[in-house]
Amino acid sequence: MTARSLLFADDGRLQPPWRILLFLLLSASSIVVITIALRPILQGLQETIGIAGVAASYGTAVALLVAHWLTLRSFDRRPYEFVGLHKNAARLPLLVFGWVMGAAPIVVTALILFAVGWLEIVPATPGSWWKAAVQISLLLLPAALYEELLARGYLFATLREWLGPAAAVVLT
Repeated sequence: MTARSLLFADDGRLQPPWRILLFLLLSASSIVVITIALRPILQGLQETIGIAGVAASYGTAVALLVAHWLTLRSFDRRPYEFVGLHKNAARLPLLVFGWVMGAAPIVVTALILFAVGWLEIVPATPGSWWKAAVQISLLLLPAALYEELLARGYLFATLREWLGPAAAVVLT
């Protein structure tokens, strides 16, 4: 084993642990830079939506998109298909399927909790439930995106390639 083989694979790219480490460093750096650079825009968005956490949610999602772009354009040099960020992945049937697969466990769990009496419907303060639903959605959609980017984006793809799909699922 040589020093070169510890750093580089046979294809000339960095070994997976080093690529993962660089991606995590790029992600952290991107979050700091994007948060600072877009602070006025993100704060304005948060004030417009009217719910705390929106600025951080959008800032982190943008930062992780930037980290993926930098990773795939610099040291890994792969197409967006590697991480599932290509245009064919944004087809409506796939998006609907993903939404259903994400919503189903939440609905089933809520129904079970409701059936056993651990969840109940409580009257809320007067106001528009539509407005509250839109506000919460505008907070949670970018949060779901950044969670997917972090757990099932580049990290998952690299772990899957390196250790196999089962290990990638367990580790992420």
